Amino acid sequence: MQFELTEEQLQMKMSVREFAEAEIAPHVMEWDESQHFPIELWPKLAELGLTGILFPEEHGGAGLGYVEYATAIEELSRVDGSVGDAPRSAAPRSMICAPPLSTTVSRASATDAREMPVLTAGAPAASGCPGGPGSGGAKRPCG
Repeated sequence: MQFELTEEQLQMKMSVREFAEAEIAPHVMEWDESQHFPIELWPKLAELGLTGILFPEEHGGAGLGYVEYATAIEELSRVDGSVGDAPRSAAPRSMICAPPLSTTVSRASATDAREMPVLTAGAPAASGCPGGPGSGGAKRPCG
C-alpha cells in the first residue's frame, strides 16, 4: 500500500515543523537541564489549532483527522520528544480529550457544548470523570 500526504497535510506538517524549529528547538537543552515543561507553549499550540486538532470545527476545533494528529506529534517530537508527547499523553485538555468527546458530541450536554471550545482553545487544564447518565460524571475545564 502506498500512502502520501495530501497537499493540505503537507502544508500543516511544514507549519508544525517551522513552529517546532523556531519556538522549541532553541530551548530544548535549557528545558531538559532544568526539567522544565514549557506550558507557556500552549497558547501558541492553540493558535496553530493543535490543542483541538481532532475536535469538529463547530466546537472550536481544527476538524482534522488522525493523520494530521499523528503528523503534528511526529513534527513536534522531531525537535523535543517531551513536547511532542504532551498533546498525546500529558495534556488531557487537548488532543487526548478529542477522541472521546468528539465522538459523543451529538449526545453532548449543553454544558459540554459550551466547554469544548475552552478545551480546544488550549485551556490551562481539564479533567474528566467518566460515567453514565445520572452517575454524576462530568467533564470540566479547570483553570
